[in-house]
Amino acid sequence: MAYSVSELAKIVGVSKRQIRFYEEKELLQSEFSVERGLKVFSETMKEQLYLILFLQTADFSLQEIAGIIQSGMPTAALLSRKDALKEKQLHVEAILAIIAQLEQSELVFTDTADMYTLLMQEQRRRSVEEQYSDSENFQSRLQLHELYSQNTQGWQNWVIEQMDIGDDANILEIGCGTGELWDDGRYASLPESVKILLTDKEQTMLEICRYKFKGISQFRPVRQFDITADTLIDEQFDVIIVNHVLQLFDNSSELLARIAKMLKPDGKIYASTVGEQHMYELEMLLQKLDKRMTLRIDSQVLNFSLEKGQEKIPKGLTLLETLYYQDQLAVNEIQPLMQYIYSTKFIGNVQQFDSPEFKAKLAKILATELEKQNGQINIQKHTGMFVMQKE
Repeated sequence: MAYSVSELAKIVGVSKRQIRFYEEKELLQSEFSVERGLKVFSETMKEQLYLILFLQTADFSLQEIAGIIQSGMPTAALLSRKDALKEKQLHVEAILAIIAQLEQSELVFTDTADMYTLLMQEQRRRSVEEQYSDSENFQSRLQLHELYSQNTQGWQNWVIEQMDIGDDANILEIGCGTGELWDDGRYASLPESVKILLTDKEQTMLEICRYKFKGISQFRPVRQFDITADTLIDEQFDVIIVNHVLQLFDNSSELLARIAKMLKPDGKIYASTVGEQHMYELEMLLQKLDKRMTLRIDSQVLNFSLEKGQEKIPKGLTLLETLYYQDQLAVNEIQPLMQYIYSTKFIGNVQQFDSPEFKAKLAKILATELEKQNGQINIQKHTGMFVMQKE
């Protein structure tokens, strides 16, 4: 079947001018119908018009759409745009959240700088949630440390060793992820009478924990728990573990006060975090390519860091000690670094970072650095833990 420009515009729901524009850009092709005495578009062109409109809504440029049509691979192109669309979604959701607060008169801006600052904070918060809701990304970050860390003791073993856990202790872990702290039978070093409650905001993480620790007597049924909104007021704990969680929030002092309410008198909190120089060498390599690229968010450096976290400890908690874990990464491959970088979600809301061309440039910088350092990129890890006790 063939359609005139008017017929096609009516069926698809666009203007005749828009169809002619696509034809000028060689995205659509018409042919002259002798029988009807005018230009017509085939059924194939009608389907192609639908494809063009769909790809435009997915943020593809006309030049990109032309390439997709020529390649005949729209599915592959759309899949490649997934991460960029997620970033845009986070950006839009952040703006809508601010608009909602304005509608409810919860916010008053003194100038546009306030509005922009709040937008960036909201977007970063949502980026954190997105990052930690994806177990695949989570595992990519863990694997880099597991494969290339030079301290043979291992971070998780070190954390367990620092904790003072008595018989019959009631233990709560907030933000347990996939339960990696207890992997490799590390729970076996604790008395059999202890009880461990694993909690996380994300159900996907908890499903992994439920499978891994099924039938082990020390583990209670896992529980979904949001540190920013929930509290377990029905019981109190001897030990609460918050492993690399508090640095992700701007209100760490408020969260610690909330956590302290779940502690028994003299109970302890073990809160690990990073320092300001953590992964610094990798950060500098990224910024050689683009100053907007960062592996970190402001709250990681400015809020609950190893340098400044003690300032956030609220009344009712006493800092017993700050412990430091000595380690570095010695990476001899490019691909694990690339996977780590793109799993963090902190490379900015810039679509070009996800393009094949940009990734090729980044890989070249990493390869150059690898050669410069004789086949091994050394990256300092600056990690440790605050030990606090309820007064």
